[in-house]
Amino acid sequence: MCKIWIFGGTTEGRLLAEYCSREKIEAWVSVASEYGEELLQEELMESGNAGNPDLNHNTCLAKKNLKTVQASSVIKVLRGRMDRYQMEEFIRNQGIHLVIDATHPYARLVSEEIQEACGRIGVRLERCLRAEGEQNKARDWVEVDSIQEAVSFLSSVSGVIFATTGSKELEVLCQIPDYQKRVYARVLPTSNVLKKCEKLGITGSHLIAMQGPFSTEMNTLFLRQTKAEWLLTKDSGRAGGFQEKVEAARENGTRVVVIRRPEEDGISLEEAMEVLKKADEGKVGELKTHLILAGIGMGQPSQMTGEVLGQFERVTP
Repeated sequence: MCKIWIFGGTTEGRLLAEYCSREKIEAWVSVASEYGEELLQEELMESGNAGNPDLNHNTCLAKKNLKTVQASSVIKVLRGRMDRYQMEEFIRNQGIHLVIDATHPYARLVSEEIQEACGRIGVRLERCLRAEGEQNKARDWVEVDSIQEAVSFLSSVSGVIFATTGSKELEVLCQIPDYQKRVYARVLPTSNVLKKCEKLGITGSHLIAMQGPFSTEMNTLFLRQTKAEWLLTKDSGRAGGFQEKVEAARENGTRVVVIRRPEEDGISLEEAMEVLKKADEGKVGELKTHLILAGIGMGQPSQMTGEVLGQFERVTP
């Protein structure tokens, strides 16, 4: 039975899945959307590690519409969004021993749900961090901590904005005065995203629906075509094309507003691969030991907390 679960939907998640497929390490890989599944399938095919996909619409989670795909001989893809309770259920039912969180650096809510689920059950969790890009900051580089702070700043200045922060923040960008004239949004070319943009009034030449990665030259072209005075971006690291966007802004004389990456602890992509290798060799326990001290009252299950009961369920055969 597969004992490893990778939360992906990112470049790092796809590279870890490709590594597992190449090294014949059985793993579940979670993606939130059909688009994320397609990108993963493409990664496996390009690396020559894809199998014959076998679609199975049934999972152990009857309360959630999840789909599973046998993407290769050792990789099973789980498509769909899950809350903490469904994650816990999946971990228990599948006997998961190791979880790798390789979700997006800005997907804080998802990472918190993963951390809570793993903590309650006592399964080992490793956070795979995205490598940071080089940051040669210009004097007019503006850094903020959130999309809301970015909107507040951009509302206080004038000029066209080229937004590369994705579709999830579009509603907040609509708070900018005259956003339909000032904001040009680059988003993924999926039907749901396009419908959302149309509903918000971001249409026509102000909507650029394309899939990256984008080179410095292409980013420069977009900035010149839109006559952008401001580039709005997240610090998405090398895998997110951050450096190419910053270099394009510098070449075009476009000022940059950067949403800082949340600070967090974790391991590198290479370290995550080493963890997967050792886990496949049955050495998960050698890498990290968890000692749990818990009060159990008089020893009756009714006097124990849900967290304590979860630990007993995890270690009791």
